[in-house]
Amino acid sequence: MAAAAEQLEPLVVSPKEACRLLGCGPTKLYELLDAGELDHYLDGRHRKITMNSIKRRVQRLTASGR
Repeated sequence: MAAAAEQLEPLVVSPKEACRLLGCGPTKLYELLDAGELDHYLDGRHRKITMNSIKRRVQRLTASGR
């Protein structure tokens, strides 16, 4: 059972992790959040960004050739 748990992909990540995954800095990340390009919510004081929205952004960029 532990091996299966290790293979699960997170549903949400922190802004710091989102920056790492997208290869951008915090300023660009918050521009994307403000523009509505990434889905996010607050869990208490902690912002969470959905992995689905990160994947959609990468797909949009690769589809447009950017």
